[in-house]
Amino acid sequence: MTQTPNTPKRNQKLLKSKGDFSREELAAFFESLAERVRAGDMTLGTGDNALAMDLPGAFRTTMEVTDSRKRRGIERELEIEIDWYVDENGKPIAEAGPASGFTIS
Repeated sequence: MTQTPNTPKRNQKLLKSKGDFSREELAAFFESLAERVRAGDMTLGTGDNALAMDLPGAFRTTMEVTDSRKRRGIERELEIEIDWYVDENGKPIAEAGPASGFTIS
């Protein structure tokens, strides 16, 4: 396969970020994320590190909860992955998806 200038290498990391949030700050973060998903586009980060993305109408999601024993105790991790396909220019490729397999209450 010939790689064009826009074709990423396998598993090319575009952005990574970690942060500490209070419960209220985390809720506000997810509310902001939800607003951008509804709008169909979002920008993550700021300045030269900003990543602007157009979003599709449907996504594949994976949710996983894991407990890991650490020195300080048991660490619980909630991981939410949101996946979709894009073309060579980063535009989303429309795919119809089935209804969700999980709920949040």
